[in-house]
Amino acid sequence: MKTIKKLFTKEGFLSIFLVYSLCLGASYWTHRSIGPWYYVLNKSPYNPPSIVFMVVWPVLYTFMGLALGTLWSIKKSLKFKALGLFFLQLGFNLLWPYIFFKQKDITLAFGVLSILWAALTFTQVFYFVNARRAFWLLIPYWLWVSFALYLNYFIFTHN
Repeated sequence: MKTIKKLFTKEGFLSIFLVYSLCLGASYWTHRSIGPWYYVLNKSPYNPPSIVFMVVWPVLYTFMGLALGTLWSIKKSLKFKALGLFFLQLGFNLLWPYIFFKQKDITLAFGVLSILWAALTFTQVFYFVNARRAFWLLIPYWLWVSFALYLNYFIFTHN
């Protein structure tokens, strides 16, 4: 219970709000731009139904916000790098739906998602050593991005 209280601090709630606010743009491009072109793409047999994405992402955004909230309390000497890594990978996360759904550029989207995965993996290695709570909170997100990379790879290679 003590650990949960440490997550749901003022910084934690503000960080969740910040992540949700930033990610609204990604949702905007996704929902506005899904159309016939997307539905006719060859997709992996493991591609989940759309409702799964609508359930999973809010949960992941919450964990991401909580992870960001934990970073405000780490050593000052590590805080700038920890926050920089978080916002670097978040930037690629926000860029991907614009490129994939709005621009309909499957090749570039796969490249961006690959960079996101690499940036997130590097972030996770840094957090494992320096911000263990953030590391654990981002594990579901890292797993989902890994799965998304597979799905995007399938679309990239089969279309």
